[in-house]
Amino acid sequence: MVSKKTSSEASAKTAGKAEETAKKAAAKAVAGSAKTTTKAGKNAKPAAKAATAKTDNAKTAAKKEAKAVPATANRDIAAEVLNIKSANEEKKTAKKSGGRVQSAVAGNAVSEGEPGKKAANNSKRAEVLENAKIAEAKKFLEMKETAPACDSACAKKECTGCGGGAFCSWIKAYKNIFNFKGRTSRFEFWSFMLINLFAVVLLTFGVGFLSAFMPTVSLVLAVILYVAEILVYLAIITRRLHDAGYTAWKGFFRPCLFSWIGGMAFAIGAAYLFNAMVESGSGDLTGIKWTGGAAIALFIAYLYYCIKIFIAAGFFEEENGTNAYGAMSAYCDHAHKQRALRYAAIYLLLVLLSNVIQLASYMLGMLGGSVY
Repeated sequence: MVSKKTSSEASAKTAGKAEETAKKAAAKAVAGSAKTTTKAGKNAKPAAKAATAKTDNAKTAAKKEAKAVPATANRDIAAEVLNIKSANEEKKTAKKSGGRVQSAVAGNAVSEGEPGKKAANNSKRAEVLENAKIAEAKKFLEMKETAPACDSACAKKECTGCGGGAFCSWIKAYKNIFNFKGRTSRFEFWSFMLINLFAVVLLTFGVGFLSAFMPTVSLVLAVILYVAEILVYLAIITRRLHDAGYTAWKGFFRPCLFSWIGGMAFAIGAAYLFNAMVESGSGDLTGIKWTGGAAIALFIAYLYYCIKIFIAAGFFEEENGTNAYGAMSAYCDHAHKQRALRYAAIYLLLVLLSNVIQLASYMLGMLGGSVY
């Protein structure tokens, strides 16, 4: 009996010890999990602070970029793209900084199971859709920005006194008669050329009518008008070439002027040699042939550069944005470009008709003289 009691008491003691060790192990496990959670919380705080700091920096950068957006018709689209970019940057920074937090609380995320996976998939789908919207917005913005970056409303701001049309461009050309800097659009160029064609005809008739009564005054007016016309044409052609992005002097006017001066020099030399040959009675035409041929070649080069200047000034495309010669002109939208082409066609047709009429009158005069 004594041995049975002692064995039962020993088994009870061992069972009690096992229960105590199990309780201690459970308490240690709870304490360890509490320590890990507190460590995760401590690590999460600086990561969250870094994330908020990066998002604040992204917001300030987005605000600066929004202020730097040009005041065009596409300002709202550009602002939308910048907002999407800033939101995307915020998500990227949140992902980078939140990686540590997610690794610290991975145990809790595992317990969620399938709902956590669905949430991750939904976030990925939302991100893909947002990236697609960003790509579409970028494409639309690029398509809009390829058009001339100007606002047609600023044409009225430039010329409020005369309505901002063709007549305003003609007056503006004479106001800038000594201005060989800056830019002039094709609309302003052809408006000036067309209106000035009629103005020159009227002034020529007026000076011719005045010459019968006051020849000295008419001669002075003719010289003044001739010099003024040369200056205004040179100025507006120079500004038009600047608008197309070209250097007027080096690429156009310098070779044109040099070829004209050289042609005149060789022509004078040929005339001098011809007079010397006539006076001496010699029949040597070698010097005259060489100087005359050089004069003709240089005059052909001069004619080539004159045509080149006219085509470049009248028909070369405007350079978008601001170039080395200044900001883009106000008259650069599609409507003003179409009007410029119409004015060019009318101008060329009138010049052709006037030349045909002059040639016909000359031929009729010669025929009349031969008849009588």
